[in-house]
Amino acid sequence: TLREDKFEKLGKSLGAEERIVPYNCDGLATLIDKEDFSGVTHFLEPIVKDIESKNIDSVVLGCTHYVLVKPIIYSLCTTKIKLF
Repeated sequence: TLREDKFEKLGKSLGAEERIVPYNCDGLATLIDKEDFSGVTHFLEPIVKDIESKNIDSVVLGCTHYVLVKPIIYSLCTTKIKLF
């Protein structure tokens, strides 16, 4: 998703290029497919920690697989984050 031209165009069209913080999650969908939820948790821990350290309050889940692990993401959060 991040490699797609439409991602860059969206940021420009919204005038939000400086406010968009992309995270590469290559491999996460595979962990979800394998139902390796321990691996998912381990994969997401540093990402959630970084999101919180940057005071990001909204996250757009860029893959249809990712909504399946919303409960894991919320369980890792120590601050209130909205997932879309």
